[in-house]
Amino acid sequence: MFLRRDTSDAGIATPCPPGNLTSARTGAGAAVGFGSGREGGVIEKEQPAFYIRCMNRETYERYLAAFNAHDYDGVCDFYAQPMKLDFFGVSLRSREDLKRFYGFLHSYVRESVTVLNFASSPTLTAVDALVRIEGQRDLDRETLVANGCAQLFPIKAGEVQELRQFILYTIADGKIAKVECALAPPV
Repeated sequence: MFLRRDTSDAGIATPCPPGNLTSARTGAGAAVGFGSGREGGVIEKEQPAFYIRCMNRETYERYLAAFNAHDYDGVCDFYAQPMKLDFFGVSLRSREDLKRFYGFLHSYVRESVTVLNFASSPTLTAVDALVRIEGQRDLDRETLVANGCAQLFPIKAGEVQELRQFILYTIADGKIAKVECALAPPV
């Protein structure tokens, strides 16, 4: 299976079905890899329905830039609807849920994500990340519980928490269909 770049969704790579011809040329509209042994060519921009889209590193970096900038509409554009995000007792199922949750959280903290390791396939993107959370104002246990976030950690203004997270994104038709997170044990 070889990846090609589809210029209609810049950054989303699509596997070339076995036996398809690929080109050694790179860039927009070109496939990279070796095909069935027939003479070279570029796979056309229009793709058959059997292509499965996946999230490559370039696309993930665009998603992460939107997240780190608190561009919640931009973040939501990467998700299939209905979305399914479950992490640390929080369950988000819609664009409105995501915007409400992160609007609340980011009114108390500055959160950024740094990718340590990245792996992707047509159906799954796995990220090993360092999540940095800086308290902008006190966020206590009572406020977290009242906002459906009982499993998140309280934080005081000026405090910094760095958490190693493993994030799994299930990908369907080029969109994030499901997100699951786990914390690494403290060192």
